[in-house]
Amino acid sequence: MVVFKLRLENTYWSKGFFNVSVDFERVLSENGGPVDIYLGHETKSIQGTMTRRANLNATPRIFGSKALRDFFQSSSARNAEGDISS
Repeated sequence: MVVFKLRLENTYWSKGFFNVSVDFERVLSENGGPVDIYLGHETKSIQGTMTRRANLNATPRIFGSKALRDFFQSSSARNAEGDISS
């Protein structure tokens, strides 16, 4: 399992996505596509998508839609910092 820090920026918190840093982008597909996202201590994942077209440097952006947004908003404050695992 890979763990990295994520600052929950306002856009991430309000829209339900996050960018993966350059240090960890190598662990994700070069092509994008579906990803399973595990939130908190849940054993059931939500379906997300990953693209490398959203950022100019081609680092991944993970979209988790309403489920990820709701999780961020119910469990963290804006601009909070925490761990993301994959």
